[in-house]
Amino acid sequence: MKTSGKTPLVPRIVKSQLWTKTMLLAGLASLHSGHAQQIVAPLTIEPESARTDPSSQVGNSPASRSAGEGSLAPAPASPLEWGPFNIRPHIIYRILYSDGLQSTPGHPTSTTINTFAPGFLAELGTHWSFDYTPSWNEYSSHQFRDTLDHAAKLIWGTAYEEWVFHASQDYNRSTSPQIQTAQQTRETDYLTDLNVSYQFAGDLTAETALSRSVRLVEAFNDTRQWSIRELFHLKESAELDSALGAEYGYVKTSNSPDMSFVQFLARVAWRMSEKLNLELQGGLENRHIKQTGAANLRNPVLTTTLHYRPVETTQLSFSSSRTTSVSYFSNQIVENSTYAAGLDQRLLTHFQLAAGAEYQDSQFRSTTPSTPNDRKDKNYSFTLGLRTVVFHRLDLTFQYRKSHNSSSVPGFGFSSNQVGLELGYHY
Repeated sequence: MKTSGKTPLVPRIVKSQLWTKTMLLAGLASLHSGHAQQIVAPLTIEPESARTDPSSQVGNSPASRSAGEGSLAPAPASPLEWGPFNIRPHIIYRILYSDGLQSTPGHPTSTTINTFAPGFLAELGTHWSFDYTPSWNEYSSHQFRDTLDHAAKLIWGTAYEEWVFHASQDYNRSTSPQIQTAQQTRETDYLTDLNVSYQFAGDLTAETALSRSVRLVEAFNDTRQWSIRELFHLKESAELDSALGAEYGYVKTSNSPDMSFVQFLARVAWRMSEKLNLELQGGLENRHIKQTGAANLRNPVLTTTLHYRPVETTQLSFSSSRTTSVSYFSNQIVENSTYAAGLDQRLLTHFQLAAGAEYQDSQFRSTTPSTPNDRKDKNYSFTLGLRTVVFHRLDLTFQYRKSHNSSSVPGFGFSSNQVGLELGYHY
């Protein structure tokens, strides 16, 4: 199917879908994410850039896109529009109380966190968008340092005949208590993605993805990763898309041996009915540690997502993943198995309830024979949120989160309860 170069590739997603996805699945690791899970609950009001990022759609495979998965909403009028430029300001304020936050390993602390996050989304025509949001975080406890964090995202997308192009650049800087380090950890991340797909005659599509990620962590292990993935999609019907391919990556670390990996992947996106959607991606990874005497690591990789909407006002979500990433600590990698379930329920027309539960099992493994490691973590979390919209643009969200982490290493276990109120305003 040919697509003109004027086709907008920056669609907007219905806010309730994005809010649910953020609330219930926040913290799930991507296939190559090196991020540790944050203890502090994330902001539940989705950043504006996610509303215009094609990759944020529910079911973003070619099959699910053609089947209409991911409802689209027309762009609301903006008061700041000059020709092709469109500026959409947004602002978020949250007050959050939390106990059990680790200021240092083995020292849980109670604190109130005030977060103020003004920002803007800038759109240029239908092909470019840029979002920037700084956030000030003030802790009532002197065991934590107040921070100024930054999040920026640049997106570009276009199509020409059978070609589709998508590129993005992310920048994030945060200083938040982390489960893996059991302390407030300053981290700066850069992520560059380029995705190109070409549809051959018939139902075959080739997809090439190039990625570069940089993770800089104060006082811990820095990583730089490059990868290339090639997938061949076979669209058997409007409801079913399958793909086979492989990915190669190289990881350079500051205080550990470098490593490379090869993944052989299979992917299925299946719109089973109007109410049920399933996405599976799985395969086998072979990771080579560039250190004398280090053994190659072979692990399965798996990501599963199931969405079930029995009625228009109710959606159930189930997901699981198995990933391998480089640890914050030197000479270690982390094998994560994650399982999550969630409910999104509209109540009394004007309220949206989201509830989610997540379990993550983390196994730390040494990359060098001289550095033994037997740390194992088990993390449980439950999230509850109630959201409503006032005066058409003002989001009001109450959130509660309970999390517990047990670790085989003393000082890294904790239990935390968090209660917060969040206000968000956007155009």
